[in-house]
Amino acid sequence: MDRTSLATYAARLDLDTREAAAHAAAAGLVIGKHTDPTEGAREGLSADEAADIAAEDVSLIYVVEVAADVTIADVTDLTSLLAYVEECDDDTDLTSLPVFGGAEPRDTSLIYSWDETHLLVHSGNGWQIVAREDAE
Repeated sequence: MDRTSLATYAARLDLDTREAAAHAAAAGLVIGKHTDPTEGAREGLSADEAADIAAEDVSLIYVVEVAADVTIADVTDLTSLLAYVEECDDDTDLTSLPVFGGAEPRDTSLIYSWDETHLLVHSGNGWQIVAREDAE
């Protein structure tokens, strides 16, 4: 299991930290807090609690992501597809990945999948989920 800072998790999904905390909670991921001067470390924070702490100091909050054997059968949305493609080796065919709604983008170069509001892209920055309006 990998601990990813809430800020990194939010940036990867192109969400603000409150939205990212809600997304992580909805995905069933564990949200935790590092030790600070007033309280010890703990896990199992609610999305609202994590977002409130992050508003004060985002570096305290992390998401526990399971870096496990993700298969294409586990993919239900762009976030799970991102986890899948990040685990794929160089020999995996990524030319026919599922899409999750919304119109096909006009230019699909560097775009591997999409939903109504976001795109899964691969570029020099690696795999990312970006907002459609930022990419189109």
